[in-house]
Amino acid sequence: MEDQLVLHQIITSAFYEEVPEDRCWYPRRETGEGICRRETLGEIRDIFRTILTQPYAKVSGVILYQTASLGIEKGTPMVAYGKLVNYGKRKR
Repeated sequence: MEDQLVLHQIITSAFYEEVPEDRCWYPRRETGEGICRRETLGEIRDIFRTILTQPYAKVSGVILYQTASLGIEKGTPMVAYGKLVNYGKRKR
């Protein structure tokens, strides 16, 4: 019987971006999509759609969850993402 290499991905670190003030959240990616380090996660805008800030990913990884509503409240998490690491394991 031949050994097989089974590849897995695990999340080694999680990052939670909190809302700096009551505004509107416009995400750039969907839950489960990959992101690159320094990529814009989305935009925080005022009610006139003026971009106020754009949070950036600190590491490459995957979007774990994010606020689905347009309105966001100060101090609540608007997006969470995790760093992925690949590893292999021999299976008989």
